[in-house]
Amino acid sequence: MPYTNSLIDAAWHTADTYFKHDASGHDIEHTKRVHHAAMKICLEEDGLPQKTELIAILHDVGDHKLDVDSGMEAFSKLTAQFPTITDLLNEVQSECARISFSKGGKPQTIEGRIVQDADRLDSIGAIGIARCFMFAGDRGHRLTGDGQSAVQHFYDKLLKIKDTLHTRTAIKEAERRHDFLVRFLDELYQDMQL
Repeated sequence: MPYTNSLIDAAWHTADTYFKHDASGHDIEHTKRVHHAAMKICLEEDGLPQKTELIAILHDVGDHKLDVDSGMEAFSKLTAQFPTITDLLNEVQSECARISFSKGGKPQTIEGRIVQDADRLDSIGAIGIARCFMFAGDRGHRLTGDGQSAVQHFYDKLLKIKDTLHTRTAIKEAERRHDFLVRFLDELYQDMQL
């Protein structure tokens, strides 16, 4: 497969440009964490490292919660820059479109499932709690009290994540992170009763 340093560099540049002004928790730091986790999972789960890396770097570019149009444009620019691997970039884009929890996507490749697991791990535990409140603040949602509140997001998504993972490596890590979510909610409810 035609993976080169210039392709990986171009993917990082694409992601960095796309997330430059993000304050919702879907920023370049999130992408770096997902990339790091995906590469660790890939080693344990026999995925193709280069394909996993591309999907991880680009997984939120064009996500429906963000800016779909500029995401499509970013993929088009990559395809124009690397015209000999259009099929590969189309496959990467298709797998990226299947990563999102809220869209209920199911990646078709082991590499896509690895990245989906890495992305979901970044939604739970301490980092997931921090990102949940970043997203709520960015969108103007309340802490509690309505169907879009930060705490409601725990019940709509975060507490369900551990049961949606594909790989043994991610499932094992999810147990620890899920337990932290539960402990956090217990503490939050105690604090709110003062």
